[in-house]
Amino acid sequence: MRENKKKGKGRSDLGVGAERAATAELGDGASSKLRKTASAVGNEELKQRIERQQASRDDMLQFIVDRLQKVRAVQLRELDIGRIRRQREWWKDVSDIHKEDVTKPQPTRWHEVARIYEEAAYQLSRGALGRGRMLVERGIDVETKTFGDLTKLIEVDSDETDIDAPDGMASIGSDEACPTDNVPQEIHQLSNEIQNVTHVAVEPPGRKRKRDPWWTLWDEEEEEEEGEPASCQLVRRGRMAES
Repeated sequence: MRENKKKGKGRSDLGVGAERAATAELGDGASSKLRKTASAVGNEELKQRIERQQASRDDMLQFIVDRLQKVRAVQLRELDIGRIRRQREWWKDVSDIHKEDVTKPQPTRWHEVARIYEEAAYQLSRGALGRGRMLVERGIDVETKTFGDLTKLIEVDSDETDIDAPDGMASIGSDEACPTDNVPQEIHQLSNEIQNVTHVAVEPPGRKRKRDPWWTLWDEEEEEEEGEPASCQLVRRGRMAES
């Protein structure tokens, strides 16, 4: 099945004029906060604060790029193993009731991660540093959970699963602002690629009958009482087989 090439929903759906107007309006809010700060502190202190806020914004934007790259790489592996030509490799394991952590590939599981990270990048770029920070934290939480739900069919390394937030991110206030900038094009591209995947792996032909755990199996030889008639033994064995 081929990937859906339609653009994902988001800022790209806005008209050029509407998008610029929205960005300008939102950017004015960040500028207003910076002007209020400037009136309360000296020029040198303001310059240092703006530089720190800008550095925090850039660090988080780069963090988003790095995480989306890793998510996309894992999604591509999950997408590949879910193709029809590779289904026989995992049907048996997925059908085994004793392997609960082996589930079928689900490459669409990463949509929400990409959506949140892209929204975080948008907020950071419009100057809403605090709001962007909160969305990055939410993206980390969702990504961590998604990795936890990932099928064991996909091998991942610690570089992909260990998520280290940018230094100093936790100290950013919820209403803190920063200079505006454009959202890196790479973020839009990666987010769209991840959210445009619509492939759904086919379910296995059928799950096996759940087998009894080994410790519940009866040792018929031990059960047979000494001197028990053969006819009684056959009846008892038949009842055990039916159960």
